[in-house]
Amino acid sequence: MARSGADLDGVPRSVGAARRRAASSGTDVLTPLTIATWNVQEGLSEGCEKRDHPRPSVADLVKAQGIDVIALQEVDFDRSGRSTVLDDIEANTALRHIQRYPCSPSAFFPAARAGVAIASRYRITGRWEFKLPNPRLRITRGGSTYESYDKGVLACEIATGGGRLTLVSLHMFPFHMFERPADHDDFDGIWRALRKHLGELGGRPLVVAGDFNTADRGLLPDVNGRRLTGTTRGQVTHRGFAADDILFSPEVPDPPTARVLDTFSDHRLCLVELGE
Repeated sequence: MARSGADLDGVPRSVGAARRRAASSGTDVLTPLTIATWNVQEGLSEGCEKRDHPRPSVADLVKAQGIDVIALQEVDFDRSGRSTVLDDIEANTALRHIQRYPCSPSAFFPAARAGVAIASRYRITGRWEFKLPNPRLRITRGGSTYESYDKGVLACEIATGGGRLTLVSLHMFPFHMFERPADHDDFDGIWRALRKHLGELGGRPLVVAGDFNTADRGLLPDVNGRRLTGTTRGQVTHRGFAADDILFSPEVPDPPTARVLDTFSDHRLCLVELGE
């Protein structure tokens, strides 16, 4: 698992594991806070996947919903690593602390990239990234051949107004595309790697948010014995099933049910309001 060696929002690299362990005793208070996750489909409207089509504003919805921190998936990146989605958020919202991880080819444009990101109103004081094992699957359907792209996970330690938390943005493989259930043997290594890496993030309140590409939360029931509680609770978020979710570790007991909103993307925006 890689951790950025660069300074993060003014925090030098001396902020290390020892300090994180020392600060993690006791219970952090995270309220009030609005946490969201959203697969933005590279900033393109459903059915209008063309670069020259006007792109809707992600920032407008972020502002309208009063979001404090958001995990994003299928974020667009050009060859230089720049993103129109993240530029929009940074320029037009208060979420100006941003970390990004381009990790796979774009689904729409040759030579472009896609990946995950986290945007926060609060300082980001730590950053980790890792790739999940790629099962290298291939399937031909309707005359087109599909291959499994690399998928990545980005984690950020965030100093919120009421304490620190670790927010994870993840995008799992589209299991259904390869006509296998998410618990198929071909994917065991992916789930094991995810649990291992999440277990290395320390003892702060943990929020795992993103596009799981499955409704089966039993595949990630806990991290190092810390039970994870989902919040979308069966609500449809993508093409007929509960693909997306925001999971909380026990430091946030009884998290409320997420609100799920229609968007321009093929995924719905999920958000949880703590302390409301």
